[in-house]
Amino acid sequence: METLNPQQLNQSQAIRRVLLTHLYQQRRSTPKEPFVWRRDLENAAGAPVEFELGYLLERGDIKQDGIKYRITAQGIDRVENDNN
Repeated sequence: METLNPQQLNQSQAIRRVLLTHLYQQRRSTPKEPFVWRRDLENAAGAPVEFELGYLLERGDIKQDGIKYRITAQGIDRVENDNN
């Protein structure tokens, strides 16, 4: 097993922030269609997002519908609290 380095951890945290921010903006701009396709999330992050999506799902920050995702109220709180 590989040893994690700080750069990998920082990159994963940054990807999660990008995903949550992207999903937050989608929900604010179109509340009746808050879902974002996985490929759009990967494009926004500029990297594979499987690990980060799994983590955010387990935390309850996002919900999944097939290959689409949306932010939850908990995820919205996280974005707003991180930006204060």
